[in-house]
Amino acid sequence: MQRSFSVTSWLCLACLGLFLSGCGRSDTSPETYPVTGKVTLDGAPLPNGRIIFEDVSRSVSNAVTITNGEYTGNVASGDLKARVVKIEKKKNPMGVGDDIEVETPLKAGIDVTVQTGNNTLPPIEAGAGSP
Repeated sequence: MQRSFSVTSWLCLACLGLFLSGCGRSDTSPETYPVTGKVTLDGAPLPNGRIIFEDVSRSVSNAVTITNGEYTGNVASGDLKARVVKIEKKKNPMGVGDDIEVETPLKAGIDVTVQTGNNTLPPIEAGAGSP
């Protein structure tokens, strides 16, 4: 005896199809390329931070972690603006739970060009005297 799919089975299959269609890289996501570089704060390597590469016209933003003054990550190509933030762990002001991460903006409006292929970017000084 052959059994037909119930309404519930069809709904499950439809949901699975919708879920799987959302997986993977979107055709509108820009291709990214490797970048490496160094960031100093008042002449010393920035201990912990983040550099954010942005292209507002394409609504593209890629963040890369800075550790001991160095970063390595993947970023969309093009003429971008970058900004650097310092990350510090501080005690939770509520006195409960884990420490919190506090971001302090250091430098913004850094002109960066990322090309296809590997990119080693010029060093960035993010200290108080930097523009």
